[in-house]
Parts: sequence; structure tokens; C-alpha cells
Amino acid sequence: MLGDPVANAYILEWQGAESPAQTPVQTDRHELLTESGTTPPEVTSSEKALDHAALGNEYFTQLHYAEAEAQFRAAGTYEPGSADWPALVALSLLLQEKYTAAETEAQVAVRLDPKNAVAHAALAAALGSQGKWKEAELESRVGMRLDPDGTRGIPGLSQVVFGLSLWRLGKKGEAEQTLREVVQKFDRYQGKLAQVLFEDGKLDEAEAQYREDCEFARAIDSSRKGWTRSKRQESIGNETTSCLLIFLS
Repeated sequence: MLGDPVANAYILEWQGAESPAQTPVQTDRHELLTESGTTPPEVTSSEKALDHAALGNEYFTQLHYAEAEAQFRAAGTYEPGSADWPALVALSLLLQEKYTAAETEAQVAVRLDPKNAVAHAALAAALGSQGKWKEAELESRVGMRLDPDGTRGIPGLSQVVFGLSLWRLGKKGEAEQTLREVVQKFDRYQGKLAQVLFEDGKLDEAEAQYREDCEFARAIDSSRKGWTRSKRQESIGNETTSCLLIFLS
């Protein structure tokens, strides 16, 4: 699982650069060893998978999501029985807004390892992004049970999808409380709480939350009847979490 020590180096940290950096270059360990005059040892399939995963992680943190997806898929060819790689493919697809494909990959990961918290979180997000809120609620519950601290893969993803699912299913009180708790631990989701508060008519508090949020636009229009969509889209264009966090529509 992605929380295990062997994969910890490749868990995606959502603190990537705001603009793409230099494209990473893959270096083959055999090439380096041969140039140094050392006989290269046999490289195992697991090592090859982790080499691709390391490059995929570099691409991901530099916002090259399609390239990251390709590397995670390559990792999966060396470890076809591991749920880690389709789970990471699913996250890459989410950030490309390919929600149906992300759902498919996440389902593959869940079948390979029903206890993979990241796979369940990715599946929940993909389902919610397609308006399948009941299924998203169920999957996010599983993700939270497997990772109650919300620290694996995308921090707090299952928790925020759970809160948004409750909201869309009409459980407004529980949803608001859940999102408040999420924001206390993962302040990157203040924008989602703000949207819910706004829809509930709590304009002053919504504006306060929205203006405190450092990953979304401070774009409440002058009439305070809603967020200015063009400004919001412009401002979130380079945010690492922009595609991943489900927009309420």
C-alpha cells in the first residue's frame, strides 16, 4: 500500500511548483554503473517499477500530469499485481479531469487491494466528479476507515469528498460540520467549505473562509451574489489541487 515504507518516497506531496519546472530526465542506473566501470547488478522488476514511479512523482510535482500518468502506467507493467500504480494513475487522470478513466483505474486498484486507502480516495473523487454522490459517499467512508488521519496520497481527499457528498445528498448539517473539521486539519480545503457556506446563504462567513484560502481565488463579485467564474478559473489554472477538488455545480 502507498502508506508502506517501500513506497513512501513516491507518495505524492501536494506542494508542487505553481508553474511547470524543467522536465525531469530519466537516468538509467545501469548506464551510470557501466560508465563508472562497475559491473551492473541485475535489476529486479520491483526496482524498475520504483524507478518509473520516482520519475512519475517528479513529473507530478511539476504539474506534468500526463507524463506522470505514463510513468505510473510503466511502473505497473513491472508490478502488475500491485494496486499502488493504478491508484497513482487514477490520481493523475483526476488532475487531467478525465474522471471516467480515473474511475476505471481506481476500480482496478481497489480490486487488486481492497485495503488500499489511496485507491478508495481516488475512486470517491472520480465518482463525485461525475455527480455519483451516493457511491462517492460510500467510497469515501471506506477511505476514511482505512486512513483515518487522511495522510496517505492526497491529504484529506476522502474526508473532503465525504463532506461534499453529504452536502449533495441533502445532509447539510452533517456536511458542514464535516467540512469544518476537514478545514481545521487541511486548510487547503477552505475554498470547499466556503462554497458550501455560500450555498447555504451564510455569505459573511463564506467570504471570510474564501479570503483566507490560499489556493483559490479571492473572487467574490461586488454584488456578492456569487463567485466570478472567469476570475476563479483564471486564478486556479496553476494550482496543484485545482482539478482534483470537485467543483460544486
